[in-house]
Amino acid sequence: WCLKESSIVGGISLFVLVGVLSGLSLVLIAICCECTQCFTFKELGERTLGQKFSVIFQASMFIYTFFSCVSFLILVGDFFSG
Repeated sequence: WCLKESSIVGGISLFVLVGVLSGLSLVLIAICCECTQCFTFKELGERTLGQKFSVIFQASMFIYTFFSCVSFLILVGDFFSG
């Protein structure tokens, strides 16, 4: 609804901003993995938060990725519906 009511410039700007923020956060996660020589989110969670929190860390990464994809689908659907 928000993109439908905004102009095309505002809608595209919002879409690009969300994409840049998602990409930046994934780049930061990749840098953390490179610095700690980890190759999975579970390993990264174990090294940074300890054994107990590695499962929570891995679950939060799954939830983050899933809802990032959902938000992109919502934005694209909202943008092109009007």
